[in-house]
Amino acid sequence: MDVAKRLAEWRDRPPEQWFTTVNQYLPPGVTGVLVIAIAYQLATLTWTLVPGSTPALAPPSRSTGTVIAPLQTDYSVLKGLYGEAAEQTEVVIAPVLDAPDTTLSLTLRGILSREEDPTGPNGSVIIENRSEMKTYFVGQTVEGADGATLHSVYADRVLLNRNGRLETLRFPKELTASAGAPTA
Repeated sequence: MDVAKRLAEWRDRPPEQWFTTVNQYLPPGVTGVLVIAIAYQLATLTWTLVPGSTPALAPPSRSTGTVIAPLQTDYSVLKGLYGEAAEQTEVVIAPVLDAPDTTLSLTLRGILSREEDPTGPNGSVIIENRSEMKTYFVGQTVEGADGATLHSVYADRVLLNRNGRLETLRFPKELTASAGAPTA
């Protein structure tokens, strides 16, 4: 296509035909340019509102012979969006305590123990006191035991806190003897 020939044709046309052609092609072109400009401005505004960040205007240039370090990501922006994490506290696993046997007239009848719990040994127990069996949880006061509370539960015994002193309550000897060695 010859440009000089095309320009000569446009010169020979009346101005009304020019306006018709311009009105046909100019509005969609201007609309496209404005949509791109508005999208760019909205993206810039979004990154301006995020604290501690600056919009990247141009990607880093790659020149020959120069080593460019990778971009460092600043995650402090996320701190402003989500807050700070709670400080991690170290979980201390309570050691297995060995206390003297109790002198209380209680009989241990059953244990539901969760020794693997990271907060320490706990669970529930069935304790018989004067032919009355009740279930107790860690921290509960055992009835008829001089205010003793259930301190911790292990698979084979429980610890009672009696006036600040720990005492062990075990299964009766006849119960442990019958559950003794497995038969072949």
